[in-house]
Amino acid sequence: MKKPPIIALGVFDGVHRGHREIFRQVAARAEAAGGTSVVYTFDPHPVTVLAPSSAPKMINTVRQRVELIEACGIGKVVVQKFTKAFSQQTPEQFFRRVIVQKLKARELFAGYNFTFGVKRSGTSETLEALGRASGVRVHIVRPFLWKGTLVSSTQARQFIAAGDLARAEDLLARPYFIEGKVVRGRGIGGKELGIHTANLAPENDAILPTGVYVTYAVIGKKRLKSVTNIGPNPTFGAGPVTVETHVLEGFKRNILGRRLRVEFLQKIREEIRFATAADLAAQIRSDIKTAERFFSSRK
Repeated sequence: MKKPPIIALGVFDGVHRGHREIFRQVAARAEAAGGTSVVYTFDPHPVTVLAPSSAPKMINTVRQRVELIEACGIGKVVVQKFTKAFSQQTPEQFFRRVIVQKLKARELFAGYNFTFGVKRSGTSETLEALGRASGVRVHIVRPFLWKGTLVSSTQARQFIAAGDLARAEDLLARPYFIEGKVVRGRGIGGKELGIHTANLAPENDAILPTGVYVTYAVIGKKRLKSVTNIGPNPTFGAGPVTVETHVLEGFKRNILGRRLRVEFLQKIREEIRFATAADLAAQIRSDIKTAERFFSSRK
């Protein structure tokens, strides 16, 4: 890199408000120093490699993470493949090989709880000491509070898993979303209910509980009001959990095979088994009215 790199270290899953504050500081320092703002992140999550049974479900795929980070004004994102061999480096080896030799960092930003090196033996204090010894200026970013809540990926995951989408959106500074391709479904919505849906094959980890949600369906540059069901469609017999989105605005294009993003705004109800298809259709029409009221009241 020709310009001096100003680097942020971390996983940054969710790219929440706390992460965005780090990126803001990195971008500001890069501009002031005539440098390049860089995020150095890891994939998969280190816990996935070191303790798979304890690994968190990720809010974003790595592609989504990179996209969100770049949208925060970061000039370059470096994704490090995290392996067991990589994890065996001592903190000193990591700092010398990665920070000094590979990235040629001028300055470094990391969260207060950042750990690195074999058995997570390197802490923020270790990072500062290694920086002083190597002439790399290290900034440790303090905990970030938003409306009295400590902002963290763990807290955002908990809100999402509880279906508390308004609080998750507040921490993420955007709606929680999933993405994938539209695939053929069981054909129940159109044939049995007269309500057409797009069936999504999600790329994201399954975090949200089953249920019916007010959503936006994002197709290309179009962001359309919609209702989304997550669940096994128990009215028609137990099946696999599916994600089905019904667009409210008369969208009739065939989008089979297209990429679809679904942004989740509010949970309407749990998914339940109905006695008949007609009862389910009546409930879906009621769900649609609930969604329409939500959108009319949303600023």
